Amino acid sequence: MTCHACGTGTTEPLIEFNQIPISGYYLDNDADDLPRYDIKLSYCDACGFVSRDKIVAPLHDYTQIDRGTAQQMPDYAEGIVQSLKDAGLSNGASVLEVGSNDGTFLDYLTERGFTNVKGIEPSKHLASVASGKGYDIAVDYCSTDNVAMLQNRHGLADAIVCRHTLEHVPDPADFMQAISQLLKPGGLCLIEVPDFEWVLSTLAVHEIWDEHISYFSEPNLQLLHARLGFKTISSQQITFRDTRNLVLLSRAPEAEKNTDTATFDALTTAAAKTAADCAKLPMIWSTYVARIATAAQSWPTPVVAIGASHIQSNYIHFAGLASIVSQMIDDDPHKAGKYVMLDRPVPVVATEAALAELAAGTVLRTAFPYPGWMDKVEAESRANGATVVAPYDTEFVGSSASGTAS
Repeated sequence: MTCHACGTGTTEPLIEFNQIPISGYYLDNDADDLPRYDIKLSYCDACGFVSRDKIVAPLHDYTQIDRGTAQQMPDYAEGIVQSLKDAGLSNGASVLEVGSNDGTFLDYLTERGFTNVKGIEPSKHLASVASGKGYDIAVDYCSTDNVAMLQNRHGLADAIVCRHTLEHVPDPADFMQAISQLLKPGGLCLIEVPDFEWVLSTLAVHEIWDEHISYFSEPNLQLLHARLGFKTISSQQITFRDTRNLVLLSRAPEAEKNTDTATFDALTTAAAKTAADCAKLPMIWSTYVARIATAAQSWPTPVVAIGASHIQSNYIHFAGLASIVSQMIDDDPHKAGKYVMLDRPVPVVATEAALAELAAGTVLRTAFPYPGWMDKVEAESRANGATVVAPYDTEFVGSSASGTAS
């Protein structure tokens, strides 16, 4: 299959995880079950763009999703708004958010003076929440098939903001082509996605998620834009909590797209490094899993993981620890008292109750985005005689995740 990002490379197998339960779902009792599926990732041998081989259709129907994003507003959001203003966007300009969720970022734009904001959101529930705030939301997907309808609904925008949506899209080239057709000539486009180079450089494989179909590095994200005629204004790699995101600001083609050959060649050279790092990942990950398995043989039981979101459940499966984790700690009232599907349903217990019961055993520092919480749990666990394991310590990862692990 030709690469969606660079348009020239072909795909090679990257990494595969078999029979993984759908993540992010919580069971009411220990007799329930969840469907399982295989996650197979491939990478482009030219630019390192990573994609899912096979898409499980029910996972990617977002019309019924009800997850809001209010708690995920990054601490650099002000910088995103400022970059739009610095590029000449006025408060009265038309701003369209693709993947507008419950209107959280539209609220953020409105609070900072923008008066003409609207959205596109496939989730019926989330779109209704945003509409209830007074925003004009088209309840649909952004694709070239829907462009005429969306143009008729919203007209052409001065700027499009698309935050953490492109990674969920099976055909990012079609998606970006649709965005170019929804923008005025020379309009601004701001795309934010997870940075897959972070996974390659730190071995943070838990960032792989069943709902994510497309994984970008900085150069191949720019390649995708460049070959569609977008001109990069700025490109940033921004660390947020325990991960890193890409924020790319560009301009849509003024008229006919004219690819800058020199820029495209430079990006192709840079992207080749991502492809080289992808080629090393399977061996590095298998070595890591073997080290974890060896160490786990001596861990005191019970083994408890901090956190009960898709990040933790996927990490536990990917690292081969599903059979030994017996409890997951989480204070979210929607999770505590329920079960996460590992190799069997595992209870989710609030921090206070878990620490009261844990006199010994092993605690895994897997609440990766929340180091302060992990520090608290670790201190109290050690005081009770428990062993604490940080899964990405050098003893497991080796000297480098990006190719020199030993």
